[in-house]
Amino acid sequence: MGECLQGEAAKGVCPPPTTAPTTSAPTTAPTTSAPTTSAPTTAPTTSAPIAAIYDLYIGAPGLNCDTGYDLEDENACETFAGDNDIDFKGNTASSDRPKGCYAQHTKAGARVGVYFNTATATKRNVWGRTRAICKTKDFAPDFNYVKAFGGRNCASDKVTTSSFKCAEAAAEMGLALRGEIKSMKRPAGCYVDSRNKVYFNTRLVAYQGGRYGRRGTGICSV
Repeated sequence: MGECLQGEAAKGVCPPPTTAPTTSAPTTAPTTSAPTTSAPTTAPTTSAPIAAIYDLYIGAPGLNCDTGYDLEDENACETFAGDNDIDFKGNTASSDRPKGCYAQHTKAGARVGVYFNTATATKRNVWGRTRAICKTKDFAPDFNYVKAFGGRNCASDKVTTSSFKCAEAAAEMGLALRGEIKSMKRPAGCYVDSRNKVYFNTRLVAYQGGRYGRRGTGICSV
């Protein structure tokens, strides 16, 4: 339709031409992104347990461990308590308790729990209801010098007997040798006072009953 005949053209009655139907260009097919997958995460790593380099034992009532054999690691103290089914009671800070890790008992001998003493200067003889938790004799210290019990001499065979070794001991402890002195009122040989100052006492008589308090604590060879 829409074609004009000759007669109709003369009469001016031609129908208007019909427009050819248009069709839109086909739309682009939707694209879908390829699914992405995250790179696999690295499996978590766990540190291998560190083997203990020493064994532990519960010492006699009212006594500290031998110098250098106390358990000074609080985490190891708590682990010891758990491994032996003893309650870990937390920290104390007392010169009348064993240094580091210790167990406490009632008067009748029943266990109260395990504690960790943060006091750095304690006595050789401490409260009788406590027992120090100590390293056995197969422990090989990685240090050469230790402090004696608070205000005391070193054992006679552990006295640091030269100024040179005293300077070495001070350096190992992060301190410095301040000089020499000769006094019967100070520990024999190398000692540290309450201000963390190290001196060498040329009087080498290590009286085992001596109590020097704040004036000094012996620095002993291991």
